Amino acid sequence: MLTLMTAGVTGMQGLTALLTAKWLGAADRGVLVVAQTIAMVLLLIGGLGLIAGTRVLLADEQRGITLTAYVQSTRLLVVLELLLVGSVGVVAFRQLAEVDSVALVAGLIVMAVFGYRAALLREALHGVGHHRSAVGSELMAAGFPLLGMTVAHMMGLLTVSVAMVMLAAGAMTQWTLQWLRVRRIRKPTPAPSLAVRWGLLTLMVRFSLPGLVAALGLAVAGRVDRLILAFFHGPTSVGVYATASTLADLPWILPAAVSAVIVRGVAQSGSTANHGLWWRRVVAATTGITLLTFGAGWWLLERFLGGAFAGSSLLLAVLLLGSFAIASQQVDLAVCSGRGDLVSSARAAGVGLIVGLLSYLVLIPPYAALGAAIGTVVTYTAMAIAARRLVGRHLRQES
Repeated sequence: MLTLMTAGVTGMQGLTALLTAKWLGAADRGVLVVAQTIAMVLLLIGGLGLIAGTRVLLADEQRGITLTAYVQSTRLLVVLELLLVGSVGVVAFRQLAEVDSVALVAGLIVMAVFGYRAALLREALHGVGHHRSAVGSELMAAGFPLLGMTVAHMMGLLTVSVAMVMLAAGAMTQWTLQWLRVRRIRKPTPAPSLAVRWGLLTLMVRFSLPGLVAALGLAVAGRVDRLILAFFHGPTSVGVYATASTLADLPWILPAAVSAVIVRGVAQSGSTANHGLWWRRVVAATTGITLLTFGAGWWLLERFLGGAFAGSSLLLAVLLLGSFAIASQQVDLAVCSGRGDLVSSARAAGVGLIVGLLSYLVLIPPYAALGAAIGTVVTYTAMAIAARRLVGRHLRQES
């Protein structure tokens, strides 16, 4: 059920991306992608590693961190995220997307800040074992922009500004649903003082700090290619590349769904005995999804979208090669995280950070979107190799 729900989230987000590409064109699609990429990168940075560490902190009851205490303490970080988005995010968006629209800038700020808070609550729900609630809220929120943009298109009102507003509304919807769910399941306790909340937040950030390095590595591996591509080749190139990349993300459905379960299972049992079984099943399933994705993706890019997107099936084919590396990496690092070892994720991400930056800076200027695709596969492969070596230490300890 969890896998199907995760597939629903990915499917709705992918359909939204395809329809905006069809209805708005490559250039405006590129503007939206730049905004979403900036929001994601700043989310990872502003999360200070908690996006990676929260599941372990809350799953391990011996640490004594309750859901209520977590929610109250992490509210302090929203201010930091707002400052980041309002300064760095807005400047980067206006320069890279080549826009100067108040509606677009305001949409970016709302989308990024509410998306940030929603991400922290989502990880908290995963950490206390409410996986379906976490994914279910994402599923419902993913449907909001899709429905809103479809209605706007049918009424002849869809523009890039309207699309941005819909994306911002989707982030607000996800936050609202998750906030309501957290209120139902957490134990009501008096709000602690600011000093107590700050102290707890400091402890959580110290534990999760290696996750910040991991987050930066993942940001470079999976997102920064779009920003570098926008800098050298403009938003139209980003629109074409990101559309192919959206399709290439479909094989990640299973690894993304299973990783949360693996982290919690290993954290509670302390055992890595099922690692081999998880790895074989996830990689095998990813292979099948990859083949289906290419067949459907070729038709969507070449026939359904056409125009500026015709010929981009080559990008899809190259990007799909990275799916196997992602599947392997996510299983391996989920086991490491379940053992409380966030340093391994940070080390694997550090490899991705270095390899990714070098690959993109070398390949994107001369080869544009194709260079970004090749650089992405190289980066994911390097991270997967590093993750396999790192998880081996935990497996040998139990052998």
